[in-house]
Amino acid sequence: MRFNSKLFICLLTFLPLFGFSDVSQIQTDKISPKIILQSPETYFEVKRGKTIHVNAHLQDNYELESYRIVIRKGGISSDQYADAFSTYHLLDADGNALPTILGLKTFQLNLDIKVDDKAVVGDYNLFLYLKDKAGNEKMIERFFNVCCH
Repeated sequence: MRFNSKLFICLLTFLPLFGFSDVSQIQTDKISPKIILQSPETYFEVKRGKTIHVNAHLQDNYELESYRIVIRKGGISSDQYADAFSTYHLLDADGNALPTILGLKTFQLNLDIKVDDKAVVGDYNLFLYLKDKAGNEKMIERFFNVCCH
């Protein structure tokens, strides 16, 4: 079997038509994804044993990869405090796994975070991080207070 260089060059020319063009677009993607966080508000209060409702529109110009919800007590990163919220265990308030967004262009994130009955009373920060397939990140922050029953 003889190697046909003209056929090889022709195949290389048409590869982008078969879906391989997305790879170069993702590699040159310099635009961060977008987060429109409708809920919770910028500052809010929640009682122990209740839930925090998160409603956010996640969007990217190519493809989303992942998101993270991080909760810190007064800006301090500690598993001791984060463990009091269901998202620490990658679960929503009902015990369901958090949804995945890999490969999507848009996603409406709508979930409740359970606040443990024994959560430490005080000020907290809720961070929502969003990453696209190219590695660009966006972060949005909310401040809240956990109060007793």
